[in-house]
Order: sequence, then C-alpha cells, then structure tokens
Amino acid sequence: MDWSVEGDVRLIVKLIAEADAVLATGHLSEAEVGWLLPVASELGVRRMLLTHPSYTVPAMHPKRVAELTELGAYAEITAFQLWHQPGCDSRQLADLVRTVGYERIVLSSDAGQPDSPAPPDALRHLVEALVVEGLDADALRASASEIPEILVSPEPLR
Repeated sequence: MDWSVEGDVRLIVKLIAEADAVLATGHLSEAEVGWLLPVASELGVRRMLLTHPSYTVPAMHPKRVAELTELGAYAEITAFQLWHQPGCDSRQLADLVRTVGYERIVLSSDAGQPDSPAPPDALRHLVEALVVEGLDADALRASASEIPEILVSPEPLR
C-alpha cells in the first residue's frame, strides 16, 4: 500500500461506515486487502465484500480468505472465473466454499462480456457446476440470492 494515502483511505472507510454502505475490495492485492479489512472493521464498517478473492488478482489461498471472512466479510465467487481464469475449475471454487462456509459466500456472474453467457445463465451455470462438485444446491442458491440481499439490504445489519 502507498502509505502516503493512508489518512485518505481511513477517511473514506469512515464515510462508508457512517453510510452503512458496502466496502468491496475490488482488484486490490492480498496485502492491501489484509490491511484494509481489519481497518474497516475497526472503524465500524459492517458490510464488506472480498471481490473474487480466488481470482488471478488477488489470488488468495482459501485459508486466508476464511481468515478475512472471520472479520465479517463475505467472499465472492464468480462464474466469470470458470470461463476466463487460467487454471480455475469448479473443484477449486467448491474447495473455497467448503473452507469459508456457505454463510460467508456470495455467488455472482460477473458476466456481461461478449464472450460470456448472459448473467442469469452464467450464475445458473456456476451453481450447477458447484452442485456437481458435491455442494448443497439450496445453500448455493442462498449464496446467489439471500446472502447478497442481506449484504445490500437497507435494513441495518445486526
């Protein structure tokens, strides 16, 4: 992290906490995410999303993802990864779900590119691919619907 901007980042994080908004990690590095989420938690952010942590960037190990979800973050898995991430397969994504736990997983399509299926089809395909790996279909559907809804609900998180 560029430490010269730490004060600015802390101010932004405080504003996110005050607004009870979602802080998503985007394409930050593992080191940056490892600094940001504890700071966000400390400053009162209650809605945190690890943006596709197993994707090429930031390429986190499932155990590290699990550690960060213990701070209250949710970890995103995307259908995009199945089609566009070199070396990624449904087994690896299923292992991430098993390590982190269904209750902290958000499934998304991250689709919309010309060479990807339509977002609803992509998300359906992701769920089906994870079911083939032995994961619970109902829990996966919740990770694609109910859990994201909780994350962005206007109701305050408990």
